[in-house]
Amino acid sequence: MLNDEMRAECARLNEYLSAYEGHFVDGVSFFASGDRDMLEVRLLGEAERPSIVLHLEGVHAYSLQKPTDLDGAFADSLSVAELPAGDAPWPAGAEGLLKRHSGLPDLYLVELNGPFWLVAAASVLTVSAAI
Repeated sequence: MLNDEMRAECARLNEYLSAYEGHFVDGVSFFASGDRDMLEVRLLGEAERPSIVLHLEGVHAYSLQKPTDLDGAFADSLSVAELPAGDAPWPAGAEGLLKRHSGLPDLYLVELNGPFWLVAAASVLTVSAAI
């Protein structure tokens, strides 16, 4: 059975992130040391919306493609889906990013599409206003 709490969180995040479609990518950073890793994606806000940071921890896989210059790169679409542990089905294309095995926990699948493209699978996802 799918993790209902994670599914509900993905639905809330998708609704929130839909307001940032078309917004510019301000930066991407990845950090790994020992057993800690994190991937951060910063999106610029506009007028009434603050800039935000998508903060992923426990990153199991990520892939990105960016234009030659990140200036002017934006996300046409943003989405979050769950990659449930066990035998429950995954969204189409997810297994192209990450090989499924029994040791994987429930994961968030984050996708940004546009001139800047990123897909990542991580066990923790936090979205917050950029400081």
